[in-house]
Amino acid sequence: MIKYSIFNDKYNYIKNNATLYGNHLLVVYAFVSPMYNRSVSAVIFLLLLLFIIRGDYKKYLLEAFSNKIIQALVFFVLVNYIWLIGSDDEEMADIILSNMKYYLYPILILSFVDKKFAFRIIYAFIIGMLVSEFISYMIYFDIFPHKLELFSKIIYEIQEIGNPTPFLDHYFYNTLLSIVVSILLYNLLVNKNSIYMKFISIFFITTASINIILIGGRIGYVIYAILILSTLFFIYKKKFFYMALPMAIVLISSFFYFSYQNGGLFKDRIDQAFNDKVKLMQEKPNYDTSIGARIGMWIYSIDVIKDNFLFGVGTGDFKVEMLEKTPEEHKFLSKYQQPHNEYIKHFVQFGIIGFIVFLNIFYQIFRTKNDNKDMEIYLYIFGIALMFMITTNQLLKPILLVFILLLSVASVKTEFLEEKYLKLDKKILFFYIIASIIAILIDIAQR
Repeated sequence: MIKYSIFNDKYNYIKNNATLYGNHLLVVYAFVSPMYNRSVSAVIFLLLLLFIIRGDYKKYLLEAFSNKIIQALVFFVLVNYIWLIGSDDEEMADIILSNMKYYLYPILILSFVDKKFAFRIIYAFIIGMLVSEFISYMIYFDIFPHKLELFSKIIYEIQEIGNPTPFLDHYFYNTLLSIVVSILLYNLLVNKNSIYMKFISIFFITTASINIILIGGRIGYVIYAILILSTLFFIYKKKFFYMALPMAIVLISSFFYFSYQNGGLFKDRIDQAFNDKVKLMQEKPNYDTSIGARIGMWIYSIDVIKDNFLFGVGTGDFKVEMLEKTPEEHKFLSKYQQPHNEYIKHFVQFGIIGFIVFLNIFYQIFRTKNDNKDMEIYLYIFGIALMFMITTNQLLKPILLVFILLLSVASVKTEFLEEKYLKLDKKILFFYIIASIIAILIDIAQR
């Protein structure tokens, strides 16, 4: 009887503090997801367990579903399942649908996250990215090895020689690092911080910008410029065009120019882009290049869209239908599973109806208002980064898990917890460190 009473007391204690524990877990999620994204599943499992223990499901689910971005994501998931009716490529459809569960994670996240925790969660993401940046520099200067293994388990491994991205693909890494630069720039110019904090912000803006140049992600270079210009626009508004824009263009152009003159991977990627363009401008365009393959798939996809404008071809049928429109000399495009453009892919699969449902996600992101102006700007920065990244890359699990969290946290408006729970003491920091280490070990064990 005594054992039952002790168990019941512990159960009630966890139940009463489930929301607080959930917010702490989301801090861990934010820190590890840019590096060790497999461990996010363990965090989600614990959140789900806390959700079940906490009870009062209706209250928290209704709160989550009141978020317009969540509604847009749910509608998009439904479109993917409904359009199975017209699908012939079951294997590809299964691959796509296996990722749909990640679009529903925000329901669980928003049933926990308190807006008072939102900044802490986003700062944990920034710290996680800066840790990645530190490791990237250590690899670049040959202080850390290109591949680190422990007991036959890979701790990290770069993509290729000269491209020191230890955890994410280069275009994902550059996109997230560009987000970090934009947030730091916004805080530097808007918020009143100490000289010490301003120095730290300038230092990390500089190191992150240089790190972006060292990494071979061309879309990352574009997003870097777009996010800086967007951030300055959010800050200066009407003054942007005659005050901030000219100076920003000069600084960004100079930065890219000197980076190109210094050679390295940045110069190689830019030169490759121009060479690909030359091959595309020939009388018979050469699509057998990195950029050319994308352009070729997009061109033949447009032919599919013309024939299936209203309803599309069905979930997962992009490749099959695109290849039917592809002439024999370009059949080598069959080696690509995706068009590396989410807009075209969804238009081909779902027609104009499903495409509008997809665009509605971004519409809801940019129309969402927040009582905290800083958090509202962060949400727009995340939305712009995602919007441009998927013009040349497909939305894979690692980057999707990060954006799902960032968009959810930046759009939250609810307050579940009292102010006293915001205290960041040694005990909480110790929990974050231990929980992060456990999450990382879980990820490594799955490799």
